[in-house]
Parts: sequence; C-alpha cells; structure tokens
Amino acid sequence: MIKKMKRLFFSVSLLAAGAFLYPNNCYAQKDDFTLTIIRTPTEDIEILQRTKPVENYTPKVPEFVIKAKNSAFMLAIGGQINPIVGWDLGNDLYSVSNVNFIPSSIPVPAMKGNKAEFFNNPLHSALDFHIVGMPGSANQVVGYIKFQFNGANRNVSINKVYLTYRGFSAGLISTLFKDGASIPNTIDTQGPNGAVSTNSYQVGYYSNSYNGWSFGISIEKPTFNMYSGVYKGNDYPDLDGKQEYGNASQPVPDIPAFVQYQFSANNRIRLSAIMRSFAYRDLYHDKTRNTTGWGVQLSGNIQPCKQILLFYQGTYGQGIGQYIQDTQGLELSYIPKNRKPGYMKATPMMGWLGGINIMPSDNIVIGGMFSQARVWDSSHYFTDYKYGLYAAGNVFYKITPYLQYGVEYVWGKHATFSHSHAIDNRIQTTLIFSL
Repeated sequence: MIKKMKRLFFSVSLLAAGAFLYPNNCYAQKDDFTLTIIRTPTEDIEILQRTKPVENYTPKVPEFVIKAKNSAFMLAIGGQINPIVGWDLGNDLYSVSNVNFIPSSIPVPAMKGNKAEFFNNPLHSALDFHIVGMPGSANQVVGYIKFQFNGANRNVSINKVYLTYRGFSAGLISTLFKDGASIPNTIDTQGPNGAVSTNSYQVGYYSNSYNGWSFGISIEKPTFNMYSGVYKGNDYPDLDGKQEYGNASQPVPDIPAFVQYQFSANNRIRLSAIMRSFAYRDLYHDKTRNTTGWGVQLSGNIQPCKQILLFYQGTYGQGIGQYIQDTQGLELSYIPKNRKPGYMKATPMMGWLGGINIMPSDNIVIGGMFSQARVWDSSHYFTDYKYGLYAAGNVFYKITPYLQYGVEYVWGKHATFSHSHAIDNRIQTTLIFSL
C-alpha cells in the first residue's frame, strides 16, 4: 500500500510541477482527447466545496484541477499535512494506536507514574481525490475518496469513499445524523466528546435548498456495542454470573433523517432524528429478539456579526452510543433489562456542545468550546462510565494561503458510577500545510 501511495504522490508531483512551470495551461493529449491543468475556476470551487465532507481536517479545495478540454469532467487532488506535537499533563492518555483526546479513555483512578508525557502525531495528514463528471449540469456525478494517516505508525486508512448523483449518495460517508458544520475545529483529531460523529456505509438522499429549506434521509449499516457480560439482577440470584445474551444478525438498517432551515450563510438550524432496531439472542429463552433505539438532535450556527461565529449541538436518545464520540466502542448501547432475564433495553444517553470562533482579522481565528456526554440507567452493568467533560481553547494563524499554525489547550474529565473520576490536560501545537 505504501509503495502505491509513493507512486501516486510522484505522479501528482509531476502534474503539479507542470501546472506551476506552465501556469497558462498544461496539456496531456492522446488522439483527440485533451487534459488541461488549470487554476481552479470560481464556479468549480463552489462545486467542489458543496460536495466535500464538512468536518475537521478535510483538505481544502486545491489551487489547480485537471480538466477535460470539453469540460466533460474534472479531477481535483487535494492534500493536507499537519504533524502534531504536545504534552499530556496530569493523567497520560497518549498511545501510538490512539492519539485522540477521549475523556472516556482517561484512566480512573489515575495511574501512578503516568502523570505527564510528551507525545507526537508525526504523520497526521490526508489526501483526497475528487472526480466530477458533467460539472454544473443537471446530470452532475461526483466521486470522492479520502485517505487518512493518523498516529505514529505508517498505516493508511480509507476515511471516505462515496458517489453522488442528483442528490442521491452511496458509499462510506459521515452518518446523516451528523451535522459537521456545527462542530468547531480543533487540533485534537477527535474533537468535542459530546458531538455526533461517525462514518457509516449508507445509501441516502440530500435535497437541494428550497427557499432556505432542505432535508435528507438515508439507510445505514448499523453498528452496535451491546453489553456482553452476565446477568446481575437481584431478582434471579440463580442466574447471577451466567451468560444470557448473544449476538444476532441485524436485518434492519439505521434510518436517520434531518430537516434544516438556512437563514443566511452562517445562520441556520437543523433538526435530526434516527431510528434503529437491535436484534440479539435471548439465551435464557433460546429466542432471537429485538429492541428499538432512537435519537433526536438540534444543531446549527449563529453569526451575530462578521467577527463571531457560534456553534451548538444537543443530542438525546436511547441506544445511540455508537454515534456519540465519547461512548463509541463502550458496551453501552444496549444493556440487560432488570427483572426480565434474557431481555435487553436501549440505554438513555445524551451529548451536547457549545463553541465560539472569534475572528479579529482574516488571518486569525480564536476558538473555544465545552462539551459533555452522559449516560443513565447503566450503573448496574457498566460502572466505568457515567459522564465525560471536554473543554478546549485554540488559536489558528494563517501564515500564507497554504500554511497555518495552531496551538491548543484541551481539558477532560472522566467520571464513573462508583463516585470516582480523573482529569487530564493536554497542550499541543501543529503546522498545517494544505495543497
């Protein structure tokens, strides 16, 4: 995989060199088919921006595109390189396999001898390929692929792969339940712990804007983290310590949907909802059962003046642990139902965030945010997580259109149902180069 990526980078470098050495246009011709490398036109920038993922660390629209002379298609290759270095202070979270700041991963109690550690994320970067057929027409078709590096190892992961046509989309995309524009940017590659953010395999429809109104709906492959331990209900002491739950195939997809009203460029409100059905094995009765989960979210942005942009997001539901950042991977989505051995129920939980960007000039962005994730009714079966808190403040300075510098402070708290908690602090900095 690494060799293939090196060959790809070499080819792209040759194309880029041609574009800058011959800025008027660079041609590659075979018979009557001509490709042109040109500075990205304004109308194409708008198309590429509309069809890119809206999330932290998505490469910006590149300065040049490869375009067919008859404008039948264009290819944009973007990239971002931003090594991150910093220090964990108070309760070390860093590991090579996970460089994100995740409050639910803060060790409780604090581990002796792990009070502080220097860390780095030297390879954090992304590369994307954006292919648009018949750009600007009613039959416009878009293909998008994003590769991502994260951590101190050299593994490459595919973060996004999708195709869109006339509002329909299919592939590996951010869940439609996510509202990426309502999540403030951070140097931390995870971001606010109460935010809804995950990728999913989906088929969906996103409408155009009609007088400010838009909507979307999709069907997505479900992912669950059910409780896999034993029954602990006091009403059936003979069952304590026995495994009464098992996995089953999932015949019903998750179904998220949203409706949004856009007042102006950065003033909008969005209401989202999701329904999910979880199938599992009741080993006590030797049956396959299912239970329902659901979630609702209110999110958006407010820009009271040019220099200030506000972010907000609030989510509540049952069985949506795989969607809220801090609870992803924890066995919290579905837990045993007391007084009914063999039955499971969806766990109530919430996540919320608030953030602000202050822009005193075109080159400086000062950000701040606070976030929380919390669960209920799970203390009997999962005592290790009650809630997590996340706060961050950062400053980004744009040195050139291609290069910016950032510094950030992050604070987090992990509280459990056993009345214990731990806190971690992180100071980190990055230099971001965008192609």
